Amino acid sequence: YPGDEPFSLNLPNIERLRSGLQMMRAYTSSPMCGTSRYSTITGRHPSRSAYSRQYQPDADVSKVAIPTTKLDDISSVDDGNDCSSNNIAALLQGNGYKTGFVGKWHLYNSDDTEYDYWKVQEKIRACGFDAAEGIYLENLNNEWAKYGSFSHNMEYLTEKAIDFIDDAVADGQDFFLYFNPTAPHVSGDVYE
Repeated sequence: YPGDEPFSLNLPNIERLRSGLQMMRAYTSSPMCGTSRYSTITGRHPSRSAYSRQYQPDADVSKVAIPTTKLDDISSVDDGNDCSSNNIAALLQGNGYKTGFVGKWHLYNSDDTEYDYWKVQEKIRACGFDAAEGIYLENLNNEWAKYGSFSHNMEYLTEKAIDFIDDAVADGQDFFLYFNPTAPHVSGDVYE
């Protein structure tokens, strides 16, 4: 703070959060990380994933899990363009917004045995994001977590998010940033 006056960013709604926020209700389409991410981006229930409908068409919808909710286009499935058009980033990008992604993706389908950061960036950009930085694909215990010293690093992710916002503001662009850190994550940390 400069002097005794509170620092202001001219963001009154954000600044009101300084006094606290009490959330009385929370809803989710799924209590799992990847399935919830899929729903956040597409606005669809995880069971409506094109990937899931292709590879598990007879699955019990209550048991749709992370491996089947990837953000892919599946041409053999009706309305199966989850990546290229059926998501919020693609919609906003098509309407002139600068779109960005920072954080945990976990919506990538890959048979690759080696992590290729640039390939992952391309995949995310194909799904409607102009920028994709600070990306990690999996959970901390996954084999790919060892690639990149920034994996699951909140300070690094926050820096990349601020860089994206600063760039959009400097360019005078409306923007959408999907900032997706891991923490808090594992529901197994909560016991009766």
